[in-house]
Amino acid sequence: PNYTQLITLEFYQQGLTIEEIAQTRNLKLSTILGHLADLVEMEKIIDVDRIISPERQEIIIQAIEKLGDTNALKPIYDYLDEQFNYGELRLV
Repeated sequence: PNYTQLITLEFYQQGLTIEEIAQTRNLKLSTILGHLADLVEMEKIIDVDRIISPERQEIIIQAIEKLGDTNALKPIYDYLDEQFNYGELRLV
């Protein structure tokens, strides 16, 4: 992880919500979600349920299953009527 991801990780480990991290760091929510997605990929964060509710994860998973495995997030974003942001889609 790079320096800015590590700062996000530190706040996450202290129990701050993604909104609180974004506000504290004066960064966009999408930036924090991107950091967290990178950290999940690096296996630094395991508990995605703390970031995105299991109910929202399930809706995204169902959309992915319906559309097929794609690396592009835009078709999923469009399919879900833009109700989920790209950071959430990437995390799931």
